[in-house]
Formats: sequence, C-alpha cells, structure tokens
Amino acid sequence: KQYYQQQSNTIAAQIEAIKTDITNTEAALAQKQLEVQAKVLEVAHTKELFEQRLKVMYMTHNDSNLSTVLGVSSFSDALRYTENLQKMSESDTNLIEKLRTEQADLETQEAAVQTDLDSLNANKELLDQKSAEYAQSIQNANNAITAEEAEKEANEDAYADKKAQFEEAQK
Repeated sequence: KQYYQQQSNTIAAQIEAIKTDITNTEAALAQKQLEVQAKVLEVAHTKELFEQRLKVMYMTHNDSNLSTVLGVSSFSDALRYTENLQKMSESDTNLIEKLRTEQADLETQEAAVQTDLDSLNANKELLDQKSAEYAQSIQNANNAITAEEAEKEANEDAYADKKAQFEEAQK
C-alpha cells in the first residue's frame, strides 16, 4: 500500500509540474500573440501609408517626365524637382524595405507562436498520459488492497474456524 501511495504521490507531483509549465507557456503565448497583433497593425499602417503615397503619385503624375522638365521655369526649380523626386524615391525604397523587414519579423513571430502552441499541446498530451497512469496506478493499488483485504479476511475466518476446532478438540 505504501509503494502504491508513493507512486501516486510521485505522479501527482509530475502532473503539478506539467500544469505549471502549461500555465507559464500559456502566459508566454498570450504575450507573443499580443506582440504579433501589434506587429500586424504596424505593418497594416505602413502598407496604408505606402498605398496612399502611390495613390498621390498616380494622381499627380504628369504626361511625361520630359514635359515636366520642360515646364520648369528655372534651373533651381529643376534641381529642386530632381531633389524632391530623389527624396521621394529614397523614402519609397525605405518604406518597401521596412515592409519587407516587418513581414519577415511577423513570419518569425508566427513561427515562434506555432512552436509554443506545439509545445503546449505536447505538454497537455503528457499531462493526459500521466493522469491516465495515475488513475491506473490508483486502480491497481485499490485492486491489490482489496484482494489482500479479502485474503486477510478469509485467513482470519479460517483461523477463527481452526481456533474454534482446536478449542473444541481441547475440551
């Protein structure tokens, strides 16, 4: 009985450790999901800015670059126009690079969340397995105790019968 009780206590301690791990993993997972949601919003905002920029560029697009250059009244206007085009191009390039980087970060975080989910599911399966082992151990202990108690009772009855026969024989 002590052996089964000790085994039961060991399994119960393992189950508690797994429950603690699951709680910690769920908390970390919730934090990761918040981070991913924030990153999704940030990427969406950046995409929106880029789309607005493209829309403005389309709306203000002249017939051709040559007509724009020919329409410039002074050399300084042409230089300013060229400089502005260069800055807009650099800004757009940086924005596209930022979108790519954020998308890559988002994919990395999603992979980390999936890994955490897989780990959590594995821990839950382990918990279920340990619970089943615990229940089986208790059942085995109860069966063994019941069998031993039945055998003890049968032996006590047999002893009482033999004692009664012995006392009868002594008389």
